Amino acid sequence: MTQLRPISLCNVLFKIASKVLANRLKIILPSLISPSQSAFVSGRLISDNSILAAEIIHCLRSRRRGKKGFLALKLDMSKAYDRIEWPFLEEMMKKLGFAEQWVRLIMTCVTTVSYSFLVHGSPCGYVNPSRGLRQGDPLSPYLFILCAQGFSSFLTHAERDGRLKGVSICRGAPPINHLMFADDCYLFARANVGDCGTIKEALSWYEWVSGQQVNLQKSAICFSKNIKHQDQLVLAASLGVSCVEHYDKYLGLPMVVGRNKGSSFAHLKERLGKKLYGWKGKLLSGAGKEILIKTVAQALPLYSMSVYLLPKYFCDDLNRLIADFWWNENNGDRKIHWLAWDKLCQPKDVGGLGFRDLYAFNLAMLAKQGWRLIQYSDSLIARVLRAKYFPDKSFLDVPVSDNSSYVWKSICAARKILLQGSRWQVGSGAEIDIWKDPWLPRPSTFRVISPKPTGCAITKVKELILDHPRRWNISLLSNLLYPPDVDVIRTLPLSFHHRVDALIWHFDKKGQFTVKSAYKVARTVLDPQTLASSSTGNGFSKGWTAIWKAKIPSKIKLFWWKACTGILPTKDNLWKRKIHLDTCCDLCGAEMESTLHVLWHCPFARGVWACALIGSGGISQQYHHVHDWVLSCIDHLSYASLDLFFVTGWAIWEARNGKLWNNQTPKPEFTSSSAAVRLLDFVRARPQGAALGRGCYAPQPWTKPCAGSLKINVDGSWTASNTYGGVGIVVRDSNGKFVAGRALYVDNVFSALQVEAMAAREGAILAVEGDFNNAIFESDSLQIVSAIRSSSVDRSNVGPVVEDTKALLT
Repeated sequence: MTQLRPISLCNVLFKIASKVLANRLKIILPSLISPSQSAFVSGRLISDNSILAAEIIHCLRSRRRGKKGFLALKLDMSKAYDRIEWPFLEEMMKKLGFAEQWVRLIMTCVTTVSYSFLVHGSPCGYVNPSRGLRQGDPLSPYLFILCAQGFSSFLTHAERDGRLKGVSICRGAPPINHLMFADDCYLFARANVGDCGTIKEALSWYEWVSGQQVNLQKSAICFSKNIKHQDQLVLAASLGVSCVEHYDKYLGLPMVVGRNKGSSFAHLKERLGKKLYGWKGKLLSGAGKEILIKTVAQALPLYSMSVYLLPKYFCDDLNRLIADFWWNENNGDRKIHWLAWDKLCQPKDVGGLGFRDLYAFNLAMLAKQGWRLIQYSDSLIARVLRAKYFPDKSFLDVPVSDNSSYVWKSICAARKILLQGSRWQVGSGAEIDIWKDPWLPRPSTFRVISPKPTGCAITKVKELILDHPRRWNISLLSNLLYPPDVDVIRTLPLSFHHRVDALIWHFDKKGQFTVKSAYKVARTVLDPQTLASSSTGNGFSKGWTAIWKAKIPSKIKLFWWKACTGILPTKDNLWKRKIHLDTCCDLCGAEMESTLHVLWHCPFARGVWACALIGSGGISQQYHHVHDWVLSCIDHLSYASLDLFFVTGWAIWEARNGKLWNNQTPKPEFTSSSAAVRLLDFVRARPQGAALGRGCYAPQPWTKPCAGSLKINVDGSWTASNTYGGVGIVVRDSNGKFVAGRALYVDNVFSALQVEAMAAREGAILAVEGDFNNAIFESDSLQIVSAIRSSSVDRSNVGPVVEDTKALLT
């Protein structure tokens, strides 16, 4: 019975009610739960605990002198969810200030549970439990951390009373006496009898009131280096746990990374190898292998990569394992790698397959940690790291010392990604240096190209802005800067208010950091020549787009990718790779078998195309390269005919393989008709919505607002050939009667989104001036409406205007 793990299945109706309660509860959790708890709280990540734990362990291992030592106790809770006492949960919610009605709702969800047992396949009896949180309930994770908050509060009070002292990794750093991730608990204290007694008292109290039980056999303790071994054993015995030199792992990550960093992460290579060899690559299509590589194989090391920088050679080893699987190289078999891995990692629209460069992705994941240190400067992890590593400087400028932990060195290695992708958004302009800081939306430096005039005393951006209303001082800009700089600055919208200047991520429309965009920046930083050549492409970008967006089976898309890349295993390609064989075409025996010959020049292929119901456009000419042939078909064929073209080409290749390997003599008319049938079967098998093209949307008629309300319609007008636009606002009552309106001419407008944002702001200004309190705003720009409704600060190019609108609406 000690191994019993009861799981109570929730019906749909209960899950709906439970999910509604969970969605309301999670909003207020950040204000209730201690910063030391990272699980299930919005804005906190599991990596926060991993980084803090690694820093503290590094501090303990570095502390070799002094009389005061510290300990780290790792606890393992036994069957944590199943042991929660219901009275304790109820009292915790009341103590935290929840309303009586809310507590009754929650306890009703928790206590109306029963279990039955399957005996020989038949359900038998019912058991009504008196404690525990059911697995599968959306509420359970949040309720569990509410209970764990009781233990956290006890430790906090003990430290406040002086009975317990956490670890401060340096002078000025906040002390940390515990870290929690759900039921994973790490305790830190002074290595003395008093603190150990307080910890034992806290555990005894928590076990008594909550029902939790510490598994002492799986718990362990380690000490700083300045504590004698004999004293370590005495303190460990007082707590009833075993003593270790250091912890191998916490939350799945190594806590100590030595000089041989590859050995610290060897488990990743082992796990990846087992996955790849267990998939039987020969039984999978190319499309199936592509999905497995992207969703499983390359996702395995992501968690480790979010905290540590894996060595470049180690990432190359992982890439090599994946490449061997992709080219069917298993169990030591030597296979041809038809294309370099770097080219496979290029985006699909430039001829690659979009596989991840793991080292570049590692840097992007670590750049996210650095970005969070900048954006969430009040978080626990930011306060701890700032106190130790950059108390007086910016995170982006501080040097890295040799004594730093490997976690910190890993995060700092990604600063070059942040420097390459971030810039300042102008608020008040008081913090931005015109000549030194990156603030112009112009990659890659984001800085002005104009030199600072001799004797110029103007240094801050705020000196370039006029007030009442706030606008750029065009005459001053023209005197100070080159015309290209002036043209870019004029595109920056300004807020009516003196907002704080903010660092934003340039390569995202919303100005928010994303790992996807940071990965592209990392690829550019690591290998600018490769990315530059891929961006210019070979003039076939339209062809790649047509192939990957065609409504055909994925394996056929992959076939045409190989054909257009020049890696289809035809005989001439095999001969180029030193494989000596007869190069004559198996279908006609007349010419060397090349890709274009097999699919187009061969008499058999000509016969197939003659039978295909495609039409003459694009397939009746002579071509010297597959690219030219495909592009001609894209230009001359309809979407349906182009899909049939791709499937027919693949059918010709399938017929060629049948002749080569099974000595089957194909017939052109049968090959052509089978291609048409296969395409028809594929179209029929797809969901109906997937086959629809672009829809035609009729304009929505204007609807009257409710009685006693006003409706304010806003709209903007702009043409790309000009730098000015117009704004219109109409206010109507519940009868449709005109109440007020406004039309404005606006200049320095450089996008339709900008003029739509200005229209929304002018509508809000009109509502304030007319005292239209009960009003509904309507705009045809979904992006602007979504931005105004969002509770987060808008950091997009039109963010200052959007934030003005939000302030006016309040």
